[in-house]
Amino acid sequence: MEENKLTPSTGYEARMKAKAKRTLKNILIIIGVFIAILYLRSPKFYLFERDRGSSETNTATSSDSKNLEQYLTFPEFPITINIRGSLNDEILSSYQIDKLNYEVLETIGEQYIIKLSISGKCIYASKDNQYRHSIKYKLYNSNEAVSTSGLFYLPLLAEGDKFENIRTNEFSLTPDKYSIVFLAE
Repeated sequence: MEENKLTPSTGYEARMKAKAKRTLKNILIIIGVFIAILYLRSPKFYLFERDRGSSETNTATSSDSKNLEQYLTFPEFPITINIRGSLNDEILSSYQIDKLNYEVLETIGEQYIIKLSISGKCIYASKDNQYRHSIKYKLYNSNEAVSTSGLFYLPLLAEGDKFENIRTNEFSLTPDKYSIVFLAE
């Protein structure tokens, strides 16, 4: 009577095949989730902007955007931000922000999930400036409390270089009056 015994090489091969199947299954699941997230978010994307010197905000066809526009107060553009050295307080770079955009990514009830972006140019860069800079923003609510804050990370820019659509991380806003302030980081 012959017994069915697995040889060491047959058992190893079987384990490797099972492991490969599990890995492939996990990869397919991750790809499916990623595609689902992209599909669900894409129809909810809107873009609005206020240009330099303009006193009116562009309106969009979405009722979500019209509702959000009543809550945001924009500064007058252009805005100049000076980045100073930490040791001698000399100006390393100056940036002119010409435009502030906001994107409504999603609405959940009366809550808006948005991202901000800025465009502008480097109007001064010292010869010793070899670093990337960031511009800080603070969003104040009607009680003059900071609702959120963050950074716009700029690429390394020389004098005269332009930048476009430098974005923040997404954050949420609830109905209130908001104003934004830009600061040197």
